[in-house]
Amino acid sequence: MRTDLLRRSALALVRKRPWSALYFPVWLLRGRAYLKHRIAECVDLDATSLPYREDVLAFLREQKAAGRELILATASNQKYAFQISEHLGIFSGVIASDESSNYKGTAKANALIAICPDGVFDYLGDSGADLDVWSRARRALLVGPSLRLLQAVARQGEVERVFADR
Repeated sequence: MRTDLLRRSALALVRKRPWSALYFPVWLLRGRAYLKHRIAECVDLDATSLPYREDVLAFLREQKAAGRELILATASNQKYAFQISEHLGIFSGVIASDESSNYKGTAKANALIAICPDGVFDYLGDSGADLDVWSRARRALLVGPSLRLLQAVARQGEVERVFADR
């Protein structure tokens, strides 16, 4: 999608209760996962109205129809991840951050290796934080990468597809 759910939910919480921004540093002291969890407890996001990238969704639907198993692996809070998964109806599983675990970078890579047959998976992502995941993936798929990120991922392995930023 074309948004960061932590930013989006944090802004929604500040609009709803401006004083709550004072809690962010306190929550962050307990870790990024806890911050995301507390914000998600306070803010509902409508999964049907999020700004999805239609080109990426069309590709994922094609892959699902062709028999590829899709897992939604995100550092976003599990509350939002499960809502998105339910709304889209294309994922057979979800890996997402909870109150104590932030599934970003190495943690996400390890979780994917643990659930994928023989630890083999392809990974579609959009962030430099995903470099460790791509380094362990069989193939990389990138969404809106900078030239620098694309080059870094290509040095690590096979790039299957790039969805250009629009």
